[in-house]
Amino acid sequence: MDVSKVRSWVRQFNEGRTSCDNKPKQPRARTSRSDDMIKKVERIVLGDRRMTVEQIASRVGISVGSVHTILHDDPKMRKVSSRWVPRMLTDDHMAARVACCQALLTHDDSMNGTSFSLVVTMDETWMPFFNPETKRQSAQWKHRDSLLPKKFWVTTSADK
Repeated sequence: MDVSKVRSWVRQFNEGRTSCDNKPKQPRARTSRSDDMIKKVERIVLGDRRMTVEQIASRVGISVGSVHTILHDDPKMRKVSSRWVPRMLTDDHMAARVACCQALLTHDDSMNGTSFSLVVTMDETWMPFFNPETKRQSAQWKHRDSLLPKKFWVTTSADK
């Protein structure tokens, strides 16, 4: 032990200290995980589900870790990405497709039947070639109970 520590202990015992145990300290006030802050974070997320944890933290004024803890522990939310699902053709899309095919037929007649070798055909599913947003951009916050039926939930000791 350092000499300065020994002197400090001797001085404290001479002043009337009787125990070697540390004095109990007052816990730090919970400002970031208060009920008001939890409601504020949840309101912000429900307003725009595509916000990142960093954006929420800067808007609320608490740390990123606190926002992450609030989202995952209190309202039991997690971020999920949307899935790419092909859309079925509507009547307008089918009409446009028929018009396109008729234009190809007339073009093929004028080319003496050689342009059909350039056409690729497929089923009645519309699959957009250009997707303007990435998987990360399409991610949204969802409550855990809206993702899986309750029988599939994995409970941890923190959930109990």
